[in-house]
Amino acid sequence: SVVFPILSLEGDVLGMYGRKITEGLREGTPLHLYLPGPRRGVWNEEALIASKEIILCEALIDALTFWCAGYRNVTSCYGVNGLTDELLAALKAPGAQRILIAFDRDEAGDRGAEVVAARLAAEGLECFRLLFPKSYNPAVADGRTYPLIIMMHGAGEAAPNTDNEYCLYHSGDIHLAAENNGTFDGYVLFMQTGT
Repeated sequence: SVVFPILSLEGDVLGMYGRKITEGLREGTPLHLYLPGPRRGVWNEEALIASKEIILCEALIDALTFWCAGYRNVTSCYGVNGLTDELLAALKAPGAQRILIAFDRDEAGDRGAEVVAARLAAEGLECFRLLFPKSYNPAVADGRTYPLIIMMHGAGEAAPNTDNEYCLYHSGDIHLAAENNGTFDGYVLFMQTGT
């Protein structure tokens, strides 16, 4: 197991996150461990103060993967249902404007991302979902590469670049269906010209 402290801005330990990382655990052994009681603290709160765009992960171990890849504007929920009031307040307080939701591509992650996106949007935050290829596991550094399709919309189709539905208007449903059913295992980037 590995254990990470969750510190306040003043350096006080508010919580701990533990992750089982070995194979062959007893059936039913939880992989993610926290201190008993309510979840407290916001991991990497400094980034929320310094950045207008935040990557929000499902778990701290996923956020650490982004951190190790050089993305410092990252934090995490306490699981798919773990967007705490404290984390929400920390996202809003310094003025974060855009949240990139990077939850796992399993059923729980997809459902959790929808709930989190709705809650963040209700608070006035722009939300975008980062959809990883179905076979991608951010916690495994296997050197695997994935194809990338870039769809660019022209100025004749200008709309706010924060309008997720409009960005996907031309063939977005086709590519999303292929990604979701596993016939395309890669990334698709839809870019929209701003108004």
